[in-house]
Order: sequence, then structure tokens, then C-alpha cells
Amino acid sequence: MRRPLALVVTVVSAAALTACAARSARLGIPACPSGPVANYLADELLQCWFEAPHGRWRTLDHEFHYDSLVFEVEATSLEDAGTIAERIIAVHGKRFVELALYVSTPPPANGGPRHIRRIRWSSREGYEPPLDFEP
Repeated sequence: MRRPLALVVTVVSAAALTACAARSARLGIPACPSGPVANYLADELLQCWFEAPHGRWRTLDHEFHYDSLVFEVEATSLEDAGTIAERIIAVHGKRFVELALYVSTPPPANGGPRHIRRIRWSSREGYEPPLDFEP
């Protein structure tokens, strides 16, 4: 009788490990290295998740427009948009006159609209009030 119980435990354990592995594979994006960031524009930082007070975030894209920098960011919570902006501006604010971040939530499972918060900062005017919208 012990053999069937051991077999059941083994099968259940294997199924649980497989489910965890499948979930990780779906996410497919590892955590970013901890510690200070010297350059949010580095290629390897486009392929990982950063931690934030309300969840995590990652850079989807960034573009240069003369002396302006625009980031497209995905975050699990729009509450972190200000924190994300502060981190990026602390690193790149001296090099650029203007930075704009478009922080969006992941696509909803029900197919509803994504929520986006724009954070804009300029060296002359500082932060503008955040702007929330749906595409």
C-alpha cells in the first residue's frame, strides 16, 4: 500500500512543479539585478522586471527626440508611475531637457482597455500633473 501512496505523491509533486515551470515560462521575463541602476537605456534592462512599492515594472521601449527621452513602461500598478519616473530622472535627468514616461498596465484578461498614465518632467518646469487616459 505504501507504493501507490508514494506514486500519488510523486505524480502530484511533478504536476505542481510542471505548473510552476509553465507559469514562469509564460511570464518569461526574469527579475532585474538588485542595486542601483547606472543606465536605464541598457539593452539588458529591457529584458527584466524591476521592483516597485506596488508591484513590478519593465521598460517596453524608449526613444530619443533631440534632447528629450520618451519611455514606454508596463507596470502592474499605475500607483508606481511617479516612483518609476523619479528613478529614471535621477539617472538621466542631467542629460535630457525633457523626459516623458507612458506607464501602462498589462492588457486585461477580459480584453478591456489598458490604462495609461503619462508622467512628464522638464529641467525648466519640473513635473507636470500626471495625465491618465485609455487608448
